[in-house]
Amino acid sequence: MSESITIIGSGLTGLILGQSLKNQGHSVLLIDKGRKPGGRLLSKLVDNCICEMGPGWFHTLDGITPDFLFSALKAVSAEPVAFDNLPETIQSGLICQSDLQSWKIPGGIRRLTDELARPLDVLQSIQLKSLKKRETDWLMECIDYAHGEDLIEMVSSNLVLTAPWPQSLELLQNSELLSADSLKQFADLPDYEKCLVAAFTIGNGAGESIHQAWLEPDGDDVVKRFQIEKSESGGYTLVVHAHDEFSDRHLSDPDNLILTSMKQSAIRHLNVNLETAPALLQRWKYATLKLAKSIPTEPMVISRKPSLILAGEAFGLSDQVHVGILSAQNSAKQVADIIMSVNREKTTTIVRNTMHL
Repeated sequence: MSESITIIGSGLTGLILGQSLKNQGHSVLLIDKGRKPGGRLLSKLVDNCICEMGPGWFHTLDGITPDFLFSALKAVSAEPVAFDNLPETIQSGLICQSDLQSWKIPGGIRRLTDELARPLDVLQSIQLKSLKKRETDWLMECIDYAHGEDLIEMVSSNLVLTAPWPQSLELLQNSELLSADSLKQFADLPDYEKCLVAAFTIGNGAGESIHQAWLEPDGDDVVKRFQIEKSESGGYTLVVHAHDEFSDRHLSDPDNLILTSMKQSAIRHLNVNLETAPALLQRWKYATLKLAKSIPTEPMVISRKPSLILAGEAFGLSDQVHVGILSAQNSAKQVADIIMSVNREKTTTIVRNTMHL
């Protein structure tokens, strides 16, 4: 029995889950408050260079990566990257084993999310603000930012929330859908982790003197990793990933203070000329449940009829999955299995009711 399912969030979890459910014959709609699908998988064009302002490499793991995702990687001409050829700061979050594969996406990782979104029904610029549980469905009050911030109502009999857990918990709490006992298990959850990424244009062709695709400076309290991107026209852009501690302390600082610190570190370590005007600054806030004791690390079923599941990359973690890209795939797989289970329960109930007529 096919179902109509609404997924809140068009990041990687939502896109993979959407395709998985569509392939099972369900009718699927994705809703996201952003303007484009992909979430933190973000490629930006900076001075004719494609710069990854989120993850620079995509990762797959046999057993949790669906076949259609491998097909999408092939469609965008993804290039395999050996584990030893990744920066150490990337390796540290991965598992080195035979069934793990990393990929580089020519033209930017956003090409992959566009490919995954292509066969799906996705509504962007719509934010879910509140939920009301009715007998057979959910009444959703949303803001439509694409049409003057109009308030609109939508209905769905099955909902999956893939937004960062603080947002989802706030929504559930404000909608009075979580009991006090349920909230207790979230009392010690870590807050958002912060991440700062900047991009600078390297002046006067100085990028040619840098022979590495990236550099990880030792002992720098500002920068975790530099990445050098080259455009087809020969220009160079420097992408600077800040240290976690620096990002945590300075996420709310003015742009000029953050960029000055990053720029000074780049000049000190790379001895290159950077253009006076910074190209871009990206501020990220993301949530992870990690693997703390007594904290749920699997998608949570809030309601079975009508169904409501709390998912996303912060959930679905296992001892061997430590990065968001893999966690998103694992979470999507687990939610698809849950929906199949709930669907079987409904079918069984219908059969039993019919037998008693």
